[in-house]
Amino acid sequence: MARSATWKAVERRTAAALGGRRLGATGASNPDVLAPGLAVECKHRQKLPGWLVGALKQIREQAGGDRLGLLVLHEAGARDSIVCLS
Repeated sequence: MARSATWKAVERRTAAALGGRRLGATGASNPDVLAPGLAVECKHRQKLPGWLVGALKQIREQAGGDRLGLLVLHEAGARDSIVCLS
């Protein structure tokens, strides 16, 4: 699977698992997935770098006061994802 297709697939699987919808790359400042009560930012990398704290801050801001912000981390080849929430 191509690199770009992989991160899109992670967003699609996340949306399906949460009963939400993938918004995709719109160019606007919006979450990757909206689900009932949730705004989700998905990040897929070979290894998880130090930007973790910044991404978590980003989704907390995008979620606003009425949604729970989740950061979903997926490592290549892994069957599970790591979900970070604050």
